[in-house]
Amino acid sequence: MWIRKNEDEVRALHDEALAKIDEGDLAGASSIARQLEAIGWSGCFEIEALACRKAGDREGALAVLDRGVALAPELWMLHQLRGNVLDEIGRKDEAIAAYDRALACPDASIASVRFNRAITRLAVGDAGGALADAEHVITESPEAPFAGAALGVAVDALIALGRVEDSVSIVDHLIGAADAAASSPAVAALHATRARALLAAGRPHDAVIAACTVAIEGGAGGKEVADVLAVLAPEDDRGRTRFHVVLEVPLVGVLDRQTLPMGVTGYFRTMQLVAVDEDEARSLASSLEPRALLASSRVHTIQPLAQDASKRSRLIAPSGRLYFGE
Repeated sequence: MWIRKNEDEVRALHDEALAKIDEGDLAGASSIARQLEAIGWSGCFEIEALACRKAGDREGALAVLDRGVALAPELWMLHQLRGNVLDEIGRKDEAIAAYDRALACPDASIASVRFNRAITRLAVGDAGGALADAEHVITESPEAPFAGAALGVAVDALIALGRVEDSVSIVDHLIGAADAAASSPAVAALHATRARALLAAGRPHDAVIAACTVAIEGGAGGKEVADVLAVLAPEDDRGRTRFHVVLEVPLVGVLDRQTLPMGVTGYFRTMQLVAVDEDEARSLASSLEPRALLASSRVHTIQPLAQDASKRSRLIAPSGRLYFGE
């Protein structure tokens, strides 16, 4: 057993190191990790591995975690993080084995580990296993912060299994069961996933677009919706250009402010998009924002990057909301 002592003190140091990683102070986090290891706190391996990973040194992170699980084999978090790193470097079968080991640890967060394993199982073509893991998260831990992402994995797994109507049914069931008090962004996110399920099931485009609209109006206009709308965009032979755009959106109280950090007054979104000209690019850039915010939104910067051979105008990889405040 890896020795633990002075728990309150070392937990404070652990949290400080995590904050340093978030801030990009990787040297500071590593310094704390060395202090924690010197006093026998097994969380040192998590800190050092996360610092290596953020620096892009996944092999270094894996070496740290290999040593960590050898010294503290009962710590599920180390096995899960090891699985994450193995997945990222393409060793997916070993990643699944690491998640299996995490599940065997005492006090493991079953939902967290099974969510991670679901993603990797889907990537290796085990749609049935991915579905089982994702459904466990959805049914047993619906309040988990990653439950919405687990639903996305379940939908992808059902589509891969050819059960496209079931993919629609599971989302419709969750929307119907949503508590009236549930946050509108959470429900809106369900409609974004519903749009993708409807598209896969071959439902009429009007129904797919309607689901996208509900998602956008609820504040869930993200990559999932953008990908669906890109498939529905009409094709033609006009020449197109790829643009980089930064959109600025001041908030006017339409979105649920209870879900926003204190003092937020607006947000930026960055994206690449393909459009016929700059006017169309500007229009596309704001197409994922609620209508009530459009009057105050503006394109902060727009830069043409290169000609594009695509026959569809579309958004590519829009960012999340990058909030700003007073």
